[in-house]
Amino acid sequence: MKDAAGVLFRYKKILLTYQRLKNMSKAFQIHGVDRNTVASTTPIAELLLVAPEKVAEVGEFDPSKEKLLDYARRCYTALDEETLSRVQALKKNNLLLPISYRFRH
Repeated sequence: MKDAAGVLFRYKKILLTYQRLKNMSKAFQIHGVDRNTVASTTPIAELLLVAPEKVAEVGEFDPSKEKLLDYARRCYTALDEETLSRVQALKKNNLLLPISYRFRH
C-alpha cells in the first residue's frame, strides 16, 4: 500500500470477507495478503473508521517524509483510552478485524 486510503480499502475488503467466513486465515489467503502486513497498518484503518476527527491531530501521510509503518505508529499513539475502548467493542462484535498489534518502541 502506498497511502492511508489504500490501507483502508484493503482493510474493508478483508473485513467483509472475514465477516462472511468467520475465519481470519482464509480472509487473508483469499486477498493474498500476509496477516502481519495488515496488522502493522491496522491502526491507520482503525483511526479512520472509529475516530476520523483525530486524523487532523495525527496529520496527513506524506510518503516523501516517512514510511507507512511510521505513520501507523503515529496513528496508534493518537488512539486514546476512550477510542481504544470503542475499537475493542467493535472488534468483539466483529465490526472490525480482531487484530491486535503493539509497536515496539
